Amino acid sequence: MDVENYGSDSEDIGNDEDIYFKPFEKTFNYVMFCMAVGMIYPNPKTEKWRIAAIFFYMLIISPATSFIAYDMVEAYKEGDMDSIFRHTIVMGPFLSQYLKMVLMYKYRTNAKLLLEEMNEYFEKLNSKPLSHKLIAKKWLTKSFFLEKSWAYCVLAGSFSFPISAICKNIYSALFDEYPRRYCIQEVRSPFGGSNLDFPFYEIMFINTCMASCMYYINFNGYDGFFVQLILHTALRIAVCSESLKDAFKIDDSVLRRKAVGVVIKEHIAICNFMSRVNVLFEQWMSTITSAMVIHLCSCVFFLSKRNGIQDAQFLFSFFAAFMYLFMICFVGGLLQYESEKLSDLFYQCGWENTSDTHCRRLLVFMIARAQKPLQVTTIAMYKVNLQLFVRVLKMAYSLLTFLQQT
Repeated sequence: MDVENYGSDSEDIGNDEDIYFKPFEKTFNYVMFCMAVGMIYPNPKTEKWRIAAIFFYMLIISPATSFIAYDMVEAYKEGDMDSIFRHTIVMGPFLSQYLKMVLMYKYRTNAKLLLEEMNEYFEKLNSKPLSHKLIAKKWLTKSFFLEKSWAYCVLAGSFSFPISAICKNIYSALFDEYPRRYCIQEVRSPFGGSNLDFPFYEIMFINTCMASCMYYINFNGYDGFFVQLILHTALRIAVCSESLKDAFKIDDSVLRRKAVGVVIKEHIAICNFMSRVNVLFEQWMSTITSAMVIHLCSCVFFLSKRNGIQDAQFLFSFFAAFMYLFMICFVGGLLQYESEKLSDLFYQCGWENTSDTHCRRLLVFMIARAQKPLQVTTIAMYKVNLQLFVRVLKMAYSLLTFLQQT
């Protein structure tokens, strides 16, 4: 959520009105733009258009995917494993965007409810005490940082291939005695002749550039939305613990019990919110963790047999995949860490300063419930955290060792 006067330090904020939170759509403008253009924003008015967009986007890059599929079949017949791995590195991420579009459409109602709950929560937060707003501001700083960092990471991964080809073409035209053309993705022509001939070269070049744009938009929209949902959950956990501290500072027993009841309801709402997030993303989390093993292994295996300078775009692809996996696991681990702290924060709420036995009994149940941390999970019930990040890297290394020995 956007914060007015966001650049000011917390010490300079004098009252509650200095911080104001806006809806998701007006805050994370870049993620919102990518979700809308990528046709994954859960707007009921565009449901039919979203179905059409899936087939339209598939039609756009069908020439490139068809030619690459043909080249992979021919490479398999010739035993050219380098070409197979090279195409796998490129095709895997491109094709995954269609799975995301299908999943977002399938769970469109759930995604819409999550967005509405986020907006409602921050609308309520505008009327909360300054201490709550400062906590939200701290977490939004992390959200904005990850939003920008992920945008740059995807930029390097998606446009490294066309930019590399364009730079090579310019260099060859200026300095080579006999200039030549460079393809974004080297693919043999199924029509015979060279893949640099007209119009095959032009079709592949334009088509692959369009696919890179689609890749960039999809990964920024879908995965950026995932990150913001996770950080929003962590934000609510932090504010929830602060709310309980404020509740136990109330002198009036009736108002105190009412405030504690509000905190309990909020904690239940947070748990339900995270459950819906897992429903929305657990299939993708299962797919991507398995695909990353293959993708990272393929990148390293291909680069080990080639000149790293000439194939710098594959280095960028490996870097982007590595950072993507780290980001996903990092935010999952961050949520788990904040959730695990909640029981301790509940205990430190200041219950010893009141003799209200009713609130003390409620606190016991709240602490017991908070000891079950919230986590991002996959279908196979793997926990998405830094331990999973290490596990994927180990599996990719094991697969790489196997391939090098065969």
